[in-house]
Amino acid sequence: MIKKEGEKTCTRCFKKINLKKDNFVLIGTYNRVAGKDQENFFHFVCFVDWYNQKVMEKARNSVQFMQQKAMQLFNNPVMKSMLSQIAGSEQVLGMLQTPLDEHVTIVSKDKIIKQIQNDRKKRSAKRKNKMQ
Repeated sequence: MIKKEGEKTCTRCFKKINLKKDNFVLIGTYNRVAGKDQENFFHFVCFVDWYNQKVMEKARNSVQFMQQKAMQLFNNPVMKSMLSQIAGSEQVLGMLQTPLDEHVTIVSKDKIIKQIQNDRKKRSAKRKNKMQ
């Protein structure tokens, strides 16, 4: 496959990105002693989806880690006897065993695309005004 200069492939959707026309995000690591330099190109919309997914994964992993540690603490016999004397400790234990829900609010792709198009219109209007 021949790559044209000024074109890259999106890391998420694997479609072509025109570096001159499309809005894109570049994530790069440079001057790494351990390995070679890496560049990841994303369409802006793909980057927002990828970033939201990574944030959700990180938050979910953190909460699951905390739940596991708290459950270990609650399962300790000494802690069980102490907590049995406190009213409402069963509710806390029930909360810790509840799985995480997937109620996430994410900005829609249509909204992002509309904002990008509006920005392009504004920039082109500014260029026209400068030329006049």
